[in-house]
Amino acid sequence: MNRKHPLVSVVIPNYNYGRALELCLRAALAQTYEPLEVLLVDDCSTDDSVAVAEACGVRVISTGVNSGVATTRNTGAAHARGEIVVFVDSDVAMEPDAIANAVALLDSDPRIGAVCGTYDAEPLIRDSLIEEYRCLHQFYWLAETEGRIGTLHTAICAMPARVFAEIGPFNPRLRHTEDGDYAARICRSYEVHSSTAVRGRHDHDDTWRVVLRKVFHRTRLHIPLYVRRGDLPGGIATGPRRGQHRGPARPAHPAARP
Repeated sequence: MNRKHPLVSVVIPNYNYGRALELCLRAALAQTYEPLEVLLVDDCSTDDSVAVAEACGVRVISTGVNSGVATTRNTGAAHARGEIVVFVDSDVAMEPDAIANAVALLDSDPRIGAVCGTYDAEPLIRDSLIEEYRCLHQFYWLAETEGRIGTLHTAICAMPARVFAEIGPFNPRLRHTEDGDYAARICRSYEVHSSTAVRGRHDHDDTWRVVLRKVFHRTRLHIPLYVRRGDLPGGIATGPRRGQHRGPARPAHPAARP
């Protein structure tokens, strides 16, 4: 980084997630890191999302036409002024030091092109025991991928704007596998790291029906992507336990996570 405290742009893609959006935005605005700008990119929501964002005093950008999360992230990145772009899903509320820790990790090694965050053990909104289970499951799953990984966890993901410009935008033709595609591209030139110091609370799905449908759907879509990606080290299973891995990137395969 050229400056000790470069401007960070927090890009929050959103579609019909007004129920958790205020918590997400308040957490972004309460970050200990400065300077910071927060952009809500709305993909033509039909709920009260825009009103919630405006009430929080956050700049709102519309995609104009419902286009999917890849286009929504790309739109935010195009409007971002910061040297670092942090993508945060609208159902995630970051811990106050999440961005400061992400910036420090990016600054520690020029080979790192992206830093991905993890989920807290506590849900953002407590709805059911199923949500409690999912919260703990993903907390421990993601914690095991600490360090260099071979994919991109885009719920919280920080990268220098120059890296995003170099790698190019998310593929707008991919509605559910844009993260895996982007991981394949960025890992050709940079390292991607996962860090439990970059953490947020997530509003998980709260019924088994939704959970199982998502697992099946995401796995079905991701398998062809990873089969085609012959350079993925170690296959598509999660790698060794935290602290045991110092070699090539290990994949934290997103499709198998419910």
